[in-house]
Amino acid sequence: MKELKQYYRDISKHLPVGRKQKQQILLTITQSVEDYLAAHPLADFQAVQAHFGSPQEIAAAYIENMTTPEILKKFRFRKTVLTILCATAATALLLWGVVVGTALINEITSSGGYGVIDPIEEFNVTEYN
Repeated sequence: MKELKQYYRDISKHLPVGRKQKQQILLTITQSVEDYLAAHPLADFQAVQAHFGSPQEIAAAYIENMTTPEILKKFRFRKTVLTILCATAATALLLWGVVVGTALINEITSSGGYGVIDPIEEFNVTEYN
């Protein structure tokens, strides 16, 4: 069922655990759903969702079984990664500004503050016979 793949993806999105633990949880859920469908061959996606609950409910059930330190560790890790990414982006933006500013200052000082145009080079007029 196409809906089941989306159902599993939605469950995965709501689980605040690492990749390996997510895979284990999703494997357990997938096996449970397959067992349910084998026992109830006429069941559709709505029946599966009614039996197992919404993705948020399933994720909440697994979160309830997690200890508080486990949950806090996951959130701290995500916050650390986000902080590192923001700091890296800010540093790159600052370096880009310094490079552009330096190039602009060099250009202005090398031209004496104004530009000189040589009319012969600028218009490069060729004579026709």
